[in-house]
Amino acid sequence: ALHGPDLLYKGELGAEIVSFLRERGGILSAEDLANFQVRWREPIETTCQGHRLYGMPPGSCGMTLFQTLNIMEGAAPPYTPEWAHRWVEAMKLAFLDDDRYNTGKDVPIPVERVISAGYAAAQRARIDPRRVAAFPGPPLGTVGTTSLAAADRWGNAVAFTQSLVSGFGSGVVAGNTGLLLNNGHRYGFVLDPKHVNSLQGGQRAKGVMSPTLVFRGDRLRLAVGAAGGYTIPQTVGQVITRFLTQGLDIQQAIAAPRILLNRSGGRVPVGNEALLYTEAGFPEKTRSELAAMGHRLVAPGNGGGVQGVAIDPESGAFSAGSDPRRDGHAMAW
Repeated sequence: ALHGPDLLYKGELGAEIVSFLRERGGILSAEDLANFQVRWREPIETTCQGHRLYGMPPGSCGMTLFQTLNIMEGAAPPYTPEWAHRWVEAMKLAFLDDDRYNTGKDVPIPVERVISAGYAAAQRARIDPRRVAAFPGPPLGTVGTTSLAAADRWGNAVAFTQSLVSGFGSGVVAGNTGLLLNNGHRYGFVLDPKHVNSLQGGQRAKGVMSPTLVFRGDRLRLAVGAAGGYTIPQTVGQVITRFLTQGLDIQQAIAAPRILLNRSGGRVPVGNEALLYTEAGFPEKTRSELAAMGHRLVAPGNGGGVQGVAIDPESGAFSAGSDPRRDGHAMAW
């Protein structure tokens, strides 16, 4: 904050990190830091319930979130068995595409096709309304993240998500810097050399963050993001859905019970051993019908952590919501 980013990329802070890693067999060099360039990324966009959504391009999970919302277009109201089943099956299809295409590397990715209405219709047609589909899938790892949202009276808004990946990253503090090092490469790349996201020097790791801005016309309605590993696109999508379709305020939309797909050990939470859980308050009728369709319901696990700021389109009043499942709070000043 005092000396600017060069303290890390070209100065004493970076030198201490490099020295610490080199002494322990690491391969990060001073040139790696000095040559790193932060890229300004143009957002991807889609429509949902008469609103326009802007999210992060590949390298994050905005593409996966948007595909799911597009597949859900015209679905039954939330909490019904029909809605819950389609949501889970849509998430599985989107996660398979996430594993197939999503990477932070400099390679062509068919974003426009994957988030198009036509592709969503084709994916929707693959969903059996009464039965769970069988999906092969690689293993998934656990992750830990922080997210915040903020807006000001001049119309500026930020949905910001940052991650050490695991709860304390690599669990290593770099020398005398006091900084915990992340372990993003463990999850951000794949060791299969034939995979689109195979480990490669000089490339950026993939993440699952999905911060999103929602507009009605040219007016901001919502800035929202989440923590929680591969629950992130699921939780952000459900909050957006409930905010736009149920008339809930932002705190209600965040606190409302969720349905989540998860699995320990792997790249995306899809596979025939994938587990599904619903939080307290989810209708028992919906749970029983999901089980009858073949979903493997288990006790609730990681529920994610969403933070959001909303703006009323009529009055311009601001409101904020903070997830009761994790640390955080809403504040105004």
